[in-house]
Amino acid sequence: MTMKTKLFRLFAALLLILTAQTVSAYDFEAKNSDGVTIYYNITSSTGLTCEVTYKDYVQYKGAINIPSTVSSNGKTYSVTSIGKYAFENGFEVTSVTIPDGITTIGSEAFIDCRGLTSMIFPNSVTKIGNQAFENCQGLKSVTLPNNLTTIEIGTFLSCYALESVTIPSTVTDIKDAAFTECRKLKKVICLGMTPPTIEKDVFSQTPVSGCTLYVPSDAVDTYKQANGWKDFSKVLQTAFDFYSYNKGHILYFNLTSSTDLTCEVTYKEYNLANYYEGEVNIPSSVSFDGKEYRVTGIGNQTFYRCSALTSISIPDGVTSIGDHAFYDCSALTAITIPDNVTTIGRFCFSGCSGLKSIIIPNSVIRIGGRTFEKCGELKEITCLNPTPPTLDKSVFEGVSTSTCVLKVPEGSVDAYKAADQWKEFMNIEGVKISAIDAATTDADSDINAPAYNMQGVKVNSNYKGIVIRNGKKFLKR
Repeated sequence: MTMKTKLFRLFAALLLILTAQTVSAYDFEAKNSDGVTIYYNITSSTGLTCEVTYKDYVQYKGAINIPSTVSSNGKTYSVTSIGKYAFENGFEVTSVTIPDGITTIGSEAFIDCRGLTSMIFPNSVTKIGNQAFENCQGLKSVTLPNNLTTIEIGTFLSCYALESVTIPSTVTDIKDAAFTECRKLKKVICLGMTPPTIEKDVFSQTPVSGCTLYVPSDAVDTYKQANGWKDFSKVLQTAFDFYSYNKGHILYFNLTSSTDLTCEVTYKEYNLANYYEGEVNIPSSVSFDGKEYRVTGIGNQTFYRCSALTSISIPDGVTSIGDHAFYDCSALTAITIPDNVTTIGRFCFSGCSGLKSIIIPNSVIRIGGRTFEKCGELKEITCLNPTPPTLDKSVFEGVSTSTCVLKVPEGSVDAYKAADQWKEFMNIEGVKISAIDAATTDADSDINAPAYNMQGVKVNSNYKGIVIRNGKKFLKR
């Protein structure tokens, strides 16, 4: 540890002692549905806003889910910030979920939270204070919010395990010691076309000579010549143009048309298995650089080998799904493809061993090779195009065509029985289009089976509307 770092920490400690007397006690406490008690200070009694704070001699523990609103004395407050020192010395805090609506994270808010391994910030966060994550020794990856403009003094000081940092295009300044002593840093992704201004000791005692810097393709040469940035061993182009927080996940996007304002979902980096997990909702549009872009595609390998991905909601504006898009997503059991999709890429659902049913809309005219390879549990395919879509090589390799039921529009059975590969299905049933577009019945025959809405998202027992169970549609009233 250098003398400068020691003096920096001594100054910070003295500042904490001097200011401790001015910090007010918490105004109220509230218990979350998961039983965790969180303490709050009211920041505006007229605007009904509050911030997360601390209670003396009480440390937060485990998984912390900060609510977007909280009630006290008959009033409901919006939670808009995380105050100074809120989680200080929370050695046993393992994760913190920050809701959309939080705008500020105070200085030293998470200092010494050594059990944190990653942080996801909603788009609403615009300021993160000095030393907010100092000495978070377990922190391995950070994606900063895409409305942040400055990385403050010592924000990630002594985060010894930090390996990956993603910096949005909005950041213009990085202050002293922001990434000092990040000894395991391997990768920095910086999306600004103009390199952010960095102070002299931003990466002090951080081995940037062995670290790779990823930047926009047109900015590689600029970073190679910029002060501080030119010290990185490799400067390469990024795999994506921008990212956005959406319902608990950070989704990555590539621009497909700057004139039509369209984009596609993509991956953070090639072959990053298991990045996405649980339920993922792709938005119909997303904001970037002051403009609203329509999401019209799912790019190649976007959800590649995300074996913990359980459901996916695809918006109606999507027209194409790329090669290997859901390759080896073994936890997916059902999926509904939107009505505007015209092509499904090669190996798209290959290895989705848990997939039991799929609905292919009448807009699909071509399906890539080995799309359903190794989907051995597939029991029902509904294809709504009266004309059998063109199939590339071995689309259904590994699917039991003797037991899997193929449902097609009435009047098209003979066409499918004569079409290449489709004719291999032993059970081809003709159904009325109206019976498919609407619910097949309002009687739910298997209430214990998992239910999904028309976008393929798993729903609970209180959900009202059309649901899919075991490949069949039901109207829940």
